[in-house]
Amino acid sequence: MHLSAYDYFKESFLRRTRVGQGGEGEDLDQAHERKQEAQERGRFIRFVYERIFLPYLETQKKHIARIDPAAQREGKRVIVDERTAAIYRKHNLLPMRLWAIISLAPHAYLMSIAAMADRIDLYFWVRLIFMNAVFLLAVVLQRRATRRTQEELSAIGAADELLRVPA
Repeated sequence: MHLSAYDYFKESFLRRTRVGQGGEGEDLDQAHERKQEAQERGRFIRFVYERIFLPYLETQKKHIARIDPAAQREGKRVIVDERTAAIYRKHNLLPMRLWAIISLAPHAYLMSIAAMADRIDLYFWVRLIFMNAVFLLAVVLQRRATRRTQEELSAIGAADELLRVPA
């Protein structure tokens, strides 16, 4: 759950703060649109796409619905310019730094160091206590950041909910 939340909020941060560039990954809606393309590329690609990538994105969507429902990106179109990027960055930088603490890199480094020291038990305690505490703090701060971001974007007429793509 830690890595899934980090991945989602990192992607949201990149999409909304990199003017003219956007993010790196796909949302669930985009992935379903590209499903046919994956099917045409061969059995292995189709297997990876249908059995790993799509279920990962579906699970991630469920996690985000529990963590911060207002932060969901599906069905939303966001105008990213210098002004909206600055607003997003102002409110979401601290939560993003907390998400980075529980991301894959610290996880891998801590596990490696603990394994080299033959103290994998310490790694598990750090993951269990410290990283879960950081996760809970990140959730609280992310919900607050999402609310404040949307309030400020609404004040200038650029809120996500105002820019929904028609169904």
